Amino acid sequence: MMRTFRERGGEVVVAGDGRADSPGHCAKYGVYSLIDMNSGQVIGLHIVQSCILHFQSNEVKLSYNIDLEGLKRAVSALNGAGINILEIITDRHMQIQKWIRENMPFTVHSFDVWHIAKGVKKKLLSLAKEKDCQDVSRWIKSITNHLYWTAASCNKGDSDLMESKWKSVSSHVQNIHHGHQGPYKECQHDLLQDRVWLKPGKLAFLYNYYYLQLTL
Repeated sequence: MMRTFRERGGEVVVAGDGRADSPGHCAKYGVYSLIDMNSGQVIGLHIVQSCILHFQSNEVKLSYNIDLEGLKRAVSALNGAGINILEIITDRHMQIQKWIRENMPFTVHSFDVWHIAKGVKKKLLSLAKEKDCQDVSRWIKSITNHLYWTAASCNKGDSDLMESKWKSVSSHVQNIHHGHQGPYKECQHDLLQDRVWLKPGKLAFLYNYYYLQLTL
């Protein structure tokens, strides 16, 4: 597989993520995987052991560090095989962001939209349980779908358009589909059937607007 990559120029775009043997910050083992985005092939699996008890042997002291250590090994293995990483896609793990910024300055670092959508959905589910905010629950699927569409419909690097499309959903949930701020001025969908729109001034809308504008 590495020979095939080298024959086609030795450059790859990869996505990486870690998975642990238990949830939270008490994992004993974790595996970090890399996938080649062009072929869909898994090109790296690296198992990392964490320390749960002080007397146990370990490779990292805390389970929070498993993903970072796995990423380091995955990148080192590709570099050792003569493969250059043009772009790497990860979650928003703070340690990983810092390490890539300092050690891979010529590699584009992108965030996986699935992880971002997961975080937005979690916040909106929590918001929908608040008093006077129940109507938000009707919009959670549409809002997360809008986030995926925003990422997929914008050219890479066009951050102004991407931000404008994302923020337009705050108007859309009020049944306002034109006059959006930024380069995305008007929704592109067809005429919609009537539904439970969020009304300006209501607590549900104010909370919703806050989460949509400030969480990313």
